[in-house]
Amino acid sequence: PGTATSTNPLSLGGQVSGASTLNGFIAEAMVFDRALAVGEREKIEIYLAAKYGIAHTPWAPTRLTSLRLWTDAGTGVTKDGSDLVSKWNDQSGQANHLTQGTPASQPLWVSGVVNSRPVMRFDGNDDSFTIPNVLSGYTAGEVFLVQKHDADPPALTASGLWQFGTGTADNIPFTDGVLRDGFGTSTRKTTVNPSTSWTG
Repeated sequence: PGTATSTNPLSLGGQVSGASTLNGFIAEAMVFDRALAVGEREKIEIYLAAKYGIAHTPWAPTRLTSLRLWTDAGTGVTKDGSDLVSKWNDQSGQANHLTQGTPASQPLWVSGVVNSRPVMRFDGNDDSFTIPNVLSGYTAGEVFLVQKHDADPPALTASGLWQFGTGTADNIPFTDGVLRDGFGTSTRKTTVNPSTSWTG
């Protein structure tokens, strides 16, 4: 496998340039520096399901030493009086905090959205966070997100979610519902149109 590196800034909520951004929300995100074993992935899935509405015993992701980034909209949020967020603290212990210094591009913190828990609301225009290069030097990784789009397929031509590689114009999904993603690689991959709706 190739090494997960990037010549561009990493971002969440869309591309740093604003060319492709999410019109929806993200409640929580985690990034690991290796591919997880099946049992590890199941633990993360159980943890997220329990937290966002499916009855399971919560389990802490920090028990996995490969955790490089963990954000939770209910913890470590720096916001102004209008709930615009300038900093979203990393809960992994790695201090890979997410930041956005431009007020017009700051996501909105909204309480009580998913299972009575808060989320970060991205406007689909130019909102995003900048992320330190948490995967530099690693050859594999996995990401778990609790997120939702406002429409599937999206009405926006450039529906983005993140920038985690050197590929450009990631669309998750594109207007035809198909995923075009360059996570951890220099080449964007065109994959499938998932049977599960992004709005569910």
